[in-house]
Amino acid sequence: MKHTKLLFSHVRKLVSSQLSNAVFVILFALLFSFTKSNAQPLCYSIDYNATGTATIPSVVRPICDGFTFSTTITNNNEVCEVVYQIDLRFITTEITLGQPIPPLFNDMVYAGSLPVFSTSTGNVNGLIFFDMTFRVTVPAGSSLTFTMPFTTTAIDFTPFGGWTAQLFVNSLEANGSLSHPLFDDITLKLTTLIVWDTKAFGISGSAKISDILAIYPFLSADLIVYPATGSSAPPTLTIDVPLSQGILTSRNRILMSPGTTIKVIGTGTLTLINSDVQAGLCSSQLIQGIVVETGGTLVSRGCTLNDSRFAVDAKPGSILSITNTEFLNNYIGLRLSMAGVPESQKRVTINALTGNIFSTTKSSINAPYPGMTEALESRGYCGILVNDYNDFNVFGNPGNTFRFLCNGLIITNTTGNIANMFFNDMNSVGPAAYPLEGFGIHMGGKGKHS
Repeated sequence: MKHTKLLFSHVRKLVSSQLSNAVFVILFALLFSFTKSNAQPLCYSIDYNATGTATIPSVVRPICDGFTFSTTITNNNEVCEVVYQIDLRFITTEITLGQPIPPLFNDMVYAGSLPVFSTSTGNVNGLIFFDMTFRVTVPAGSSLTFTMPFTTTAIDFTPFGGWTAQLFVNSLEANGSLSHPLFDDITLKLTTLIVWDTKAFGISGSAKISDILAIYPFLSADLIVYPATGSSAPPTLTIDVPLSQGILTSRNRILMSPGTTIKVIGTGTLTLINSDVQAGLCSSQLIQGIVVETGGTLVSRGCTLNDSRFAVDAKPGSILSITNTEFLNNYIGLRLSMAGVPESQKRVTINALTGNIFSTTKSSINAPYPGMTEALESRGYCGILVNDYNDFNVFGNPGNTFRFLCNGLIITNTTGNIANMFFNDMNSVGPAAYPLEGFGIHMGGKGKHS
């Protein structure tokens, strides 16, 4: 109020007594407005004591819904508003080996409303980093919280291991340079995001394993298969060379986007040892599964094969050795349909099929992927489907167990011998959608029921 009186006196001395009251009111209003708009000047220098605090809440592991950084900045200066710079730096934990930047950072996309001032990439000691910079203004004596949310792709793992995130907050000088950190003794707030505990290799779009191994011959990692950039078409990973334990498939996981197929062709052998094949953790739709073509070989020991239309679809003339493997939450676990080939070719070489479990372990199996024709119930349709097969002989020890399915074995137009099969709770749950329900073993002379 004291400043206002002084301004008023100054104006009265400058204005002639002949000026109308209206002119005086306009001049006073303009001057008062100018004074009010500059009541909180913008300050840069450290002399203004423009300090503050910044906090980062615990950053959870980015699962399906992305992740959010948050920082609260308090401007303790009671006179000036202060400009601050927020820097987010994402650093891979390993050399990139030629992988492009986006997959290394989960294909993350900034989804916030806070404007991005600049971005940059670089290399520090062989590690790739990606920087995002924001500039914000905090009024005098105020505390504001700024959030920086990111979305990620449905597949929530980063090729070649995890990454860390660093957050820097500094105040700004008038010339745009950084003046000082918000903390006198701390210049960096660091939080670590472990995307996955083991290495993971991402394959975008359809590919042959021989081409991958030609570039990465010592690859031993979890494998992630997802559509090519800009495409929604389910990819196919073709196994066209022998894969032995320790190269790719020992104690690792193969995670796939909806409808994805692993195809083992005639020259290929897929060996899975204590491995896990499943839909990506963020996916609610089935994958196609593993198709073993004529001449191809599948060896599975101590594995879990999950979330598939057909976990294993063995074609005539393929070769199988499946032991101590769990077929979980599939529409059909093992499909052996020999229809349409000459009589002499209506079989698969089964070197072993013992000690396996076929089961539904969750309240409902995944939804059909786009283009899948079958209607689904909460439980899988059956553990094993055999159609038009010559000499289906499975009776080894230990036997095979079927539980919590709509059916155990569905066998049509087939000869053979079976033994050591165990069944528990073969029943439908919810509205019926399958052609057969409630059978441990159903045998018929016509129809394929697949």
